[in-house]
Amino acid sequence: MQDSIQPYSSYPLWVRLVCGRGWFSASRRELKKIECFALGFSLFGGLIWLGSVFFNFPDDIMPVFNIKFTDFFGLCSIGCLLCAYRFSITIRVGDRYQLWQSLEQTQSHN
Repeated sequence: MQDSIQPYSSYPLWVRLVCGRGWFSASRRELKKIECFALGFSLFGGLIWLGSVFFNFPDDIMPVFNIKFTDFFGLCSIGCLLCAYRFSITIRVGDRYQLWQSLEQTQSHN
């Protein structure tokens, strides 16, 4: 157990906070898939929000959030865009500190 914790604790604190303990076990490829999914959903929500300018969508109020249906999708698209940006930063930091090679080495021992 101590052998698998030692390489992780040797990275600076801010790298451990950006990559997170839970994401440290995810591979670069998995993080890219999550980033693409978040970008796709952000595009979907943004298109619905932008479409409300040109088309008449229902002006129903979302019950829990107390905002219009189209504004809800606009907010969701911004949230997903921020999530995709966060995963992009995680991937770049992992590349910079070569976390993916360390991950492959620890997984090959198991």
